[in-house]
Amino acid sequence: MLGPFLVFALAVAFTVAGVIGCGVGPARMESIVTYGDGERTFEGVIVVPRREADKKRPAIVIAHDFLGLGDYQKAVAHRLADKGYVVLAADIYGQGVRPKSNDEANRLALSLRGDVPTMRRRMMAAYQLLTSQPGVDSSKVVALGYSIG
Repeated sequence: MLGPFLVFALAVAFTVAGVIGCGVGPARMESIVTYGDGERTFEGVIVVPRREADKKRPAIVIAHDFLGLGDYQKAVAHRLADKGYVVLAADIYGQGVRPKSNDEANRLALSLRGDVPTMRRRMMAAYQLLTSQPGVDSSKVVALGYSIG
């Protein structure tokens, strides 16, 4: 029979091990990346699963909503990486271009919606960056978009 102190000590040890992960580290790795389309520089986030790092994986490009690349798209990228995908949360507006209001976001989004060649060029730049990453199976890539994406 375990004494109350021993039960408490074991509970604390298991809780601490769960919080710090026993030194294993996260199941995914996030990197901020810059890339270009020949006219502008963009800043996106790539999230890669760590398990079986030498295995080629399917990949997903996430195009943000009208508010620009933010925490929501990054969280989705992490959830998808947890499922085994290499994910690029792409930037469609440009490095440092982050709307500060809905009006500004609407102006940016509407300008891109009316310029299909620019939108296509920017998405192709994101696709090319993602497919050039080690561990990406370039025959298994999809795009996921929100609002303007």
